[in-house]
Amino acid sequence: MTSSRDSLPRQPIRSDADLYALWDSIVGEPGFARRCLWLIFLDLDHRPMDVIVPIDGIPETPEIEGVSRLLEMVRGQVPEGTVATMLSRPGSQRIRESDRAWARAIESLLADQRPHWPVHLATDHGLGVFALDDLLVAHGG
Repeated sequence: MTSSRDSLPRQPIRSDADLYALWDSIVGEPGFARRCLWLIFLDLDHRPMDVIVPIDGIPETPEIEGVSRLLEMVRGQVPEGTVATMLSRPGSQRIRESDRAWARAIESLLADQRPHWPVHLATDHGLGVFALDDLLVAHGG
């Protein structure tokens, strides 16, 4: 599924805080029916392109080959730009092991992208960012 947003901000994304603000403007009011992977493309000037790609109903855990094929296809569409990603799902903001697995897969497949953007997580309770320690260590709870 591809979505286009007329109101997508056009200012350059120069920092992680800028990217957070962009995702926050896209998500709007939290509330999700199912798990989704969102892709947004930034041009060479780091401006958001007009197309957002939400991939609805992704599985609980990533299948690395499938994710790799998807991201390679995406990179073919924006060879000179970058891709920013966000996971969304219903439920609490607590990072689940399945969220961590998706973020690890995305991070590893986009590791050589410059600039390198963090993976975000949107839930029914708000928007967050996967920090490096979120990817490395499962937190109790």
